[in-house]
Amino acid sequence: MSRITDSESDEIQRNLERFMDEQILEYRYTQMKEEASRTPEVSFQEMELDVPNIGAPKNRAASTGISYIDISRDSYANRSYEDDLDDDVDEGYEPSEEDYEYDDEEFERRKAERAARRNRKNKRKDRREPEGEFLEDGEMPPKKKKKKPLKILLIIVIILALLAAGAFAAWRWLIGAAYDKMTYKEAPKFTNTALTEEGVTNILLLGNDSREKGDDGRTDSIILMTINRKQNKIYLTSFLRDIKVNIPGKGVNRLNHAYAYGGPELIMQTIAEAFDIKISRYMLVNFQAFANLADAVGGVDLEITAKETDWINAYLWEYNDINGDDIYKDNLPEGTEGMVHLNGPQALAYCRNRKIGTDFERTNRQKKVITAIIKKAPKAALTNLGGLMDGLFPSLTTSLTKDDTYELANLVFGLKGMEIVQGTIPQDDTWKSDQSTGMDLIAITDMEKNKEYLKQIMLSK
Repeated sequence: MSRITDSESDEIQRNLERFMDEQILEYRYTQMKEEASRTPEVSFQEMELDVPNIGAPKNRAASTGISYIDISRDSYANRSYEDDLDDDVDEGYEPSEEDYEYDDEEFERRKAERAARRNRKNKRKDRREPEGEFLEDGEMPPKKKKKKPLKILLIIVIILALLAAGAFAAWRWLIGAAYDKMTYKEAPKFTNTALTEEGVTNILLLGNDSREKGDDGRTDSIILMTINRKQNKIYLTSFLRDIKVNIPGKGVNRLNHAYAYGGPELIMQTIAEAFDIKISRYMLVNFQAFANLADAVGGVDLEITAKETDWINAYLWEYNDINGDDIYKDNLPEGTEGMVHLNGPQALAYCRNRKIGTDFERTNRQKKVITAIIKKAPKAALTNLGGLMDGLFPSLTTSLTKDDTYELANLVFGLKGMEIVQGTIPQDDTWKSDQSTGMDLIAITDMEKNKEYLKQIMLSK
């Protein structure tokens, strides 16, 4: 048995005194009504108290005919003396005059008090014991919680709405701040084209070799980014710069000459007409933006060969010289190969390599880097948002409006779970070399197969 505290001892003493007072009366009723033969004489010392929760023994011997009470810290902590007397009332017994040795006035007073206690007890019983519910071991059922007013729910809804509105406002402010760092240059022929049609967004990504902010220089990379929400995929389709095409107003030439003749808008028009597709916007980045973007996401991990390492170092020398740095800055150890972590300038040098393989292999290297950056961008947006904004946007020229940017930003939320699919135009076995114009060009021999590929990646299903 656990040790009883002083407060518990005092509580037991008080209840015991009340118990004994009431039991004296009950004992006298029993003696006079039942006679000694029907109710064995039992001394108060032989009576046992049921004291739950503090280790007192339990022995409810019905044969003794003696009343008892439960003394519980939990159930009786806030009860009054009158409450205890009420619970001691024997509901099946109504005393008569011969049971008392009192005068008429005292008898009536005590009888009225007993009736009042019985009424109070019955009222408490009605409140605590609903029909069909039975109590065990003298314990009361837990009180039912009151239903919360509907206004509390309304307050919660209002708070959540305010938080959502605040987050939305902050998000719009952030996108607006990023957009203000970009350079907007309209492509008039595509102004009325919707950014997204039937769940498909087509944006032409252009990388030029300009050392300055703007659209001067040549296009080193031409990649169509197709965000297909219906298919839950992002397609990165490279167009080789040496493809032989008809440039509107300029005649037959290599594809990247369209950029030289008329900037982003003319190369958009050339691709759209030659391959029968819709392009809504363009984004143009220069050397520095590409390197900054790769750095902002923490660099990229790529599988490279020792020969590619040599050319990474060669292009780094030029990049460092232009920026006024030591030409050996960021050079990789000679013979480095396998999985290698590349920082921004190293990743840029890897993409610019024209000396190994064909233009197909060069565009594949570009797509590897872009894919790695896209995969790391969502996390970088949380951990290095400032680096992304300062590294990319000041060096980016685009035909996206601010409203377009808000819409595109909502698409970016789903990028992490979308599959990235790489492709190339022209498709395998659909081209041949062509020197008919005195230039080394790539002539497409099966244009329909290439158009079909582009049609499939843009299906809204």
